[in-house]
Parts: sequence; C-alpha cells; structure tokens
Amino acid sequence: MQAATPQADITRTEQRVEGRFEQDGQVIEFSSERTGPLTGDVRIDSGALRYELHYDYDARQVVTDGHGGALQYEMQRPLREAIEQLSAQLGSSGREPPLHEGMLLAGLSMLHESGGMPLELQTFDLGPEASSAGDVDKSLDDDGIQCIRSGGIYYVSFDFGETTVLDTEVQAGSYECNGQCGPYCTQLQPWRMWTLDCLEHDTCCNATSDDACWTPLGECGDEYEAAMGDFLRGYAPFSRHCGG
Repeated sequence: MQAATPQADITRTEQRVEGRFEQDGQVIEFSSERTGPLTGDVRIDSGALRYELHYDYDARQVVTDGHGGALQYEMQRPLREAIEQLSAQLGSSGREPPLHEGMLLAGLSMLHESGGMPLELQTFDLGPEASSAGDVDKSLDDDGIQCIRSGGIYYVSFDFGETTVLDTEVQAGSYECNGQCGPYCTQLQPWRMWTLDCLEHDTCCNATSDDACWTPLGECGDEYEAAMGDFLRGYAPFSRHCGG
C-alpha cells in the first residue's frame, strides 16, 4: 500500500502563518508574520540552518540571511515537497493568499534554489516599475526590468567565466518556460512574471556547464540576482506585473 503524502501542519491567523513539515525523518519548521500592509518577516529552520527573509515592498527591498549556513543535500527533496504541499494548502480556499503567506512560499523557494551554497546576507533591490517596451539596461549593467511574452524573440546579454555574450536572439518559452521567473514551470507567485532578466538568466545557465548557475554563487550570479528581483516582484500587490 502506498504511503500517504506528508502534509504540512500549519496554524493561520490574519497576521501570521506558522507550522512544520516532516518527511523521511527530516523536519522543516517555518513562520511568516506580517508587520505592516507591505512588510513582514519569514523564518525557516532546517536542521542547523536558520534562513530569514525580511520584505518591505514600500521600500522595494527584500533581504535574506542564512547566517553562513547551507541547505543540506538530504533536505532538498523534503523542502521541494513542503513547497508543493503549502502551495496547495494555502490556496485551498480559492482566494489569493495574503502577502505574508505568499512570502513564506517565496522564502522556501529561494532556500531550495540555493542548492547547498553558503547563505550570507543578501539584499534584493526591486528597482523601478516594470515596462513593456522601450530600452532598458541588461543584466550586464543595471537591473532594468522589461516584460516579455512567451513565444516572442528578444535580444539577451549575459556573461559567465571569461565569456561575454551580447545581444543574441532568444525565443522566450521555447524550452522549460525560459523567461518565466521562478523554479521550473511552476507559478508560486500570485502574479506570473515573464521578464528579460529571467530570460537572460535562463539563457546564461543553458550556455554554461556550471551546475551552480541556478544559485547566487554560480557563474551566472549577477543574472541570478536580477532574475530573483523580478521573481519577488510577482508577490508585490501594487506593482505592474508581467503575465507573459
């Protein structure tokens, strides 16, 4: 007989969600608390690792800190399962989850994406409002944000190692949702984000053999940071979003 899928044990109020998830003897404890309409704090404990995320969408900034710890390999599968279970449970009411619950999913996703790299203090400045047209700086310069559409062809620029690629044509959505912000083809944010930064990061990672390119410390680290900023914008209620 097939074992039942583990469920996250959660407690929810209007200001806070907290709980734990256990699978294969691995335990993840988590909490997310709203401190204002657009501000709050997330905490995730995984073994000896404590991962914290502070968001302030008034100041357009998200700060994460793993205090130098790293996600252990044996925690990656339970963490992925916890994300899927919490996504289902928090969205089970059919309504859009409040911001502090959405940011819990963001924190879990960012921790999972770290791939076991040491997690130091990191600040994501979300930058100006997104634009759907016009010239923007690419990841080689500033974090210019431009909405794109799946199926469209765009010029991307990126660098890794000793290689710099300038203005090469890439079709968004031509493989594995390239250009959609976030892990895999799953939409974790309330608002889907398809952006030039995320297309550049996906393209960079597919051009290098660096297994760590999907993490902050990989060869595509600057593209990762720009793309993660766009991913986090998908949680901001009052930003312009890029539906793709």
